[in-house]
Amino acid sequence: MKNKTVSNLFLSFSLTLALGLIMPTQTLAQYSTPTESVQSMLDNVFGILRSPDFDLARDKQRIDEAVSIAFDTNTIAQSALAANYRELSAEQRAEFEELFFNILKSTYIERLDAYTDESVEITNEETDGNRGTVKSVAYTSSSDIAVDYSLRQRPNGWFIYDIIVEDVSLLSSYRSTYRSIIRRSGIDGLLNDLRNQASELE
Repeated sequence: MKNKTVSNLFLSFSLTLALGLIMPTQTLAQYSTPTESVQSMLDNVFGILRSPDFDLARDKQRIDEAVSIAFDTNTIAQSALAANYRELSAEQRAEFEELFFNILKSTYIERLDAYTDESVEITNEETDGNRGTVKSVAYTSSSDIAVDYSLRQRPNGWFIYDIIVEDVSLLSSYRSTYRSIIRRSGIDGLLNDLRNQASELE
């Protein structure tokens, strides 16, 4: 069983990914290597969170912008549902993405004040065609935690689509949960569950 620090860090990194789902992948010029993309995102987000005068209400939009441009929202949305994504109508896809993104965003914001001053070092980069992996280590007061980023190359740069913390994939976790709900209650059941979650968060 993972200790509390590992669980909290996984949540922090996972929700950082989730926040990237809120906005479409940007068309601005991006970094030319996977490492440059990940390092830029980490530097920007940690710079905001570590600011002595950090204020969530004031700085929330800056965090949104710093994270959102680093992620491949199209790949993330489809990966969360895997083959089930093809079964959704255009209207269902739009609703799923909106609900999914808003839930993740709300959860992320609630956990921001739990942030601690961990440091992260990128240790390696691997590429295979248009796919890449950036390996890093998060150093905490109690342990060193492996955090890997999976990226996909688009015409305008490299974008993150998954985060794996100590061999636990964020997307795989959601995919397993959603597959179970769809098997039990169908697509409508999943959307209804997400509507209820969104309503509770509000």
